[in-house]
Amino acid sequence: MPVLLPYTYLGPIRYYSSIVQNKNIVLEGHEHFPKQTYRNRCTIYGANGPMNLIVPVEHESGERSIGIKRISYQENWQKLHWKSLETAYRSSPFFEYYEDEFSDILMKQHELLIDLNAQFMTLALKILDIEMDLSITSSYEEEFDGLDLREDFAPNADLEDKVDFQRYPQVFEDRHGFIPNLSIVDLIFNQGPGSKDYL
Repeated sequence: MPVLLPYTYLGPIRYYSSIVQNKNIVLEGHEHFPKQTYRNRCTIYGANGPMNLIVPVEHESGERSIGIKRISYQENWQKLHWKSLETAYRSSPFFEYYEDEFSDILMKQHELLIDLNAQFMTLALKILDIEMDLSITSSYEEEFDGLDLREDFAPNADLEDKVDFQRYPQVFEDRHGFIPNLSIVDLIFNQGPGSKDYL
């Protein structure tokens, strides 16, 4: 059965688990950009607990397809995101193995949000050693013939009763306990090559 997923910015662990467990993945490239979702934000584990990193987007009149949603560079959000990732994961076991690849993508001046998200997704799948052909919708899917997970990836989505997230060691776990379903970078920087087995 095909599974329809949105594009995400360094999406949560459950997002990548959905990809690993379903070989027929379709990406929604034409939805109207929904605010306050993982399309332009991720949640990492900072020293003070969960921390949202948000990619600012241009505010244009009328609804805009995510496929043409532009990133705003009025603020130096790239530097802020990278500093936050370094502070959160510099002492994690695998940060130094992957930091250059993540930094290279983050610091590139992408015009469109979808391009930034696609590059991070390609990198994550490479690190996770997941090979698959991802298809993209040719237009907005009003009714999808398969499993539609577009609404499942908002930061406030209640997944605790749906998914049993297994514990893995996290940098600040001694301060705030285990936090499930963070950005895929939390798993990659803490678990490295073992991330695929976790998923």
